Amino acid sequence: MTKKMKKQIYHEAGHIFQSLFGVLLFAAAYRLFIVPQGLYSGGFTGIAQLIKLFLEWAFHFDPAGVDLTGVIFWCLNVPILLFSYRGLGRGFFLRTILCVCVQSVLMALIPTPKEMILSDPLLNSIVGGAISGFGVGTTLRAGGSGGGNDVVGMYCAKMHPGYSVGKISNAINAFIYVFAAVMNDIDVAAYSM
Repeated sequence: MTKKMKKQIYHEAGHIFQSLFGVLLFAAAYRLFIVPQGLYSGGFTGIAQLIKLFLEWAFHFDPAGVDLTGVIFWCLNVPILLFSYRGLGRGFFLRTILCVCVQSVLMALIPTPKEMILSDPLLNSIVGGAISGFGVGTTLRAGGSGGGNDVVGMYCAKMHPGYSVGKISNAINAFIYVFAAVMNDIDVAAYSM
């Protein structure tokens, strides 16, 4: 193995480690700060939360010890991952599939505290949002993605210059937060944002 190949392997390993660290931060923030407060996450995680709520309501289905949000999040990302392979390149696809799988498992298995970690709901929301945002940013900077909005937005922006990750994210998040306001109250929607 040449010195250049070793350097490439170490470089890629570093990107994978950073990507996985980012999804760990996101999943931990979701399970430790968002879920105990009964808030909604944005993006595909929020969509997975809404589907989970529907399943619980319609079928009275709630398996003990496993949060279905992680499983649903993974299922939602399967078609998205196919887009990333075709439109965004092999390296991004491989890092993203690894990140989505790890993030889904962590979202399903990290134990959620029965009460909020911080007693102040606003502070709890800010800290959870900051940690999850830092995690997403870390993953993206390393050339990976936790799936969902990021992949859809990047694909749309590449294929149609008028689209952007921000526009796609804002549309999806507006739907989730309006649902939160209607089904709960305006405070839940505001803290979720």
